[in-house]
Amino acid sequence: MNTELFSLILDSLNPYIAELAGAAIVASMISLFYARGTQKIVFNYLSAGFWMITCKDLALVALPIMPRFFPTWFMPPDLPLWITVCSSALAASFFLTAAVKNLKFIFSGVLFSGVLSLILIGIAYIVHQFPEETPLLNDLPKVYLIVSFAAIALSFYVGRRSTQQMSVRAVGTGFVILAVSYTYILWGFIQNDIVWLSGSYAALLFLSLASQISFMNLYSLTLEQALSLEKRRQTQIWEVSPFPIIISKLRDDTIIYINPVAQKFFDIQPWELNAFHFSDYFVVKQKREELTQYIRNEGIINSFEVQMKHPKRNEIVWIDLSTRVIDLDEEIALYTTFKDITLRKDEELKLAEQATTDPLTQLYNRRQFEVMATQQLTLAARHQIPFCLFMLDIDHFKQVNDTYGHDAGDTVLKKLASTIQTTMRKSDISARYGGEEFVIFLPHTSPEQGKNAAEHLRRDVERLEIDINGKQIAITISLGISSGMTTDLAGLIKEADIALYHSKENGRNQTTLYEDLPLTPDREEKEK
Repeated sequence: MNTELFSLILDSLNPYIAELAGAAIVASMISLFYARGTQKIVFNYLSAGFWMITCKDLALVALPIMPRFFPTWFMPPDLPLWITVCSSALAASFFLTAAVKNLKFIFSGVLFSGVLSLILIGIAYIVHQFPEETPLLNDLPKVYLIVSFAAIALSFYVGRRSTQQMSVRAVGTGFVILAVSYTYILWGFIQNDIVWLSGSYAALLFLSLASQISFMNLYSLTLEQALSLEKRRQTQIWEVSPFPIIISKLRDDTIIYINPVAQKFFDIQPWELNAFHFSDYFVVKQKREELTQYIRNEGIINSFEVQMKHPKRNEIVWIDLSTRVIDLDEEIALYTTFKDITLRKDEELKLAEQATTDPLTQLYNRRQFEVMATQQLTLAARHQIPFCLFMLDIDHFKQVNDTYGHDAGDTVLKKLASTIQTTMRKSDISARYGGEEFVIFLPHTSPEQGKNAAEHLRRDVERLEIDINGKQIAITISLGISSGMTTDLAGLIKEADIALYHSKENGRNQTTLYEDLPLTPDREEKEK
């Protein structure tokens, strides 16, 4: 049973095998290789035509096999003929539409193809009405294909293509061969249709592939030239840019390119590029890592302020850089431009210093002290960290001003401030609170440690010799200390001020801890 079926399929397939295989292969090749070309619409219609021929042959192969699976099915005698006529008419309409489209006629398209197929089927119907029409109707499908193949070949030869002309004409030659083959078959000059059609479709396939290879080579050459031109144009733009430009590899920070402005800015020559990496320009290396992480997440940075240095002179400048990821010569790179903002940053720092620093003593001013001390009090309360707060002023400072003048008083204040900075820890917050009064916040300091630190400072001040117009004078200070687990800065300052007042009332040049004072009714009530 299976052998009989297989034999039936072979017998049914034999008359159409060459055309079926050839049309299917050519249609597939055109669909695959020409789908994105400059003439893709033309080749889409050609592909549709060959697919229609393929479908026609498949239907004719299937018809003799149908009774094998559907014994009751009756096949009309004219069905194979009309399948051939209608399918060939549709295929010819697609081919003719491709030819017309190739000649740039504006009215060509799907509507044109549909109307044309109806006309060709109508012609077949009219022929069918003639007496003894069968031989002519049998030949009509081949006539349609011959005419359409010739039209395609003509359009490929006549159409103006400039650089693609030879390649397109090669495809046209393939259609000429196909048209001649079908003509010889129609006239009966060929005894073996299979061999002749196989050779014709193979020739069309070979010429079409050669044409596509030519297209690809031309496209690659054109693309390469365009890329080369774009690269030269891009480099020229970089060369004349008024901003420093550095291009570095993202993976290892190697510098690929540096424009003339950047060369001058960083005092580096092109032949020295291999000696440096982009990270060598950063004062803080972690900033380079921060920049890399940000660029990996965002892909572009429009503003990133950072301190950079000349790699040879180590001169530090403030830079506002913008950077983005680019593909340069198949290398993922960072394209970075710079703007020197050193003057602006210096001005900002100067303004910030003026807003937070006492201009005479260069210690923090009262306002900045209150901000910083409040932050420290919050941390101390959260983590149960001990602290102390000093209030101090200069003993008999008015006599210094009255005796030596206010300039001498300013000298004394600056000398005291310098001594405070030298004696106290870097973590301590020292400020001029007003006039000759100073305030110091000591984090991580118990009352006993605070009193020892205060005594140390008091003795250092007592040993000072201050030159006033050639005369050496000495000063002393009185101190008051407050401590306690609270976030009330004003209350702490008041307690320290009370302790300071006690130091002055009891002879000056001494330190008083607020907790050591005798209990007063107010203090007793507060502690309760």
